[in-house]
Amino acid sequence: MGKVASFNAKNSTITADEIFLTGFGEDMIEFEPNEDDFEYESGAQGDVIISETNDDTATCTVTLQATSPSNKHMMKLANSKKIFSFWAVSKRNGMTEKAGGTQARILKKPTGTLGKTAEDREYEIIVFDYVNDID
Repeated sequence: MGKVASFNAKNSTITADEIFLTGFGEDMIEFEPNEDDFEYESGAQGDVIISETNDDTATCTVTLQATSPSNKHMMKLANSKKIFSFWAVSKRNGMTEKAGGTQARILKKPTGTLGKTAEDREYEIIVFDYVNDID
């Protein structure tokens, strides 16, 4: 029989400028490196050369509910154009994943919709010294 594992979003935290964010939407965070780790080229006789990519940036998208008190903090960071630390930490199944960096800035303020229902707010953050490790 296969192994059964569990995940609980309450075992994950996200900090921006050392402040814990709260009031997440259904998708708390998405993080994606902006470049592949390397590029390669294959020659006519099958010889391969690998060129290392030195782009350590990543785009992180944080989703907050419209009523989240963390919107105020995130908008303050966006308006100040401040460089800040940004970390997502998730503990699950005996492992800890930590993604983020010490130098980040909000790239884009969220699009807002006001209507019959409250819609989530998404903040695009560029992390300039991105790391993603699992212990």
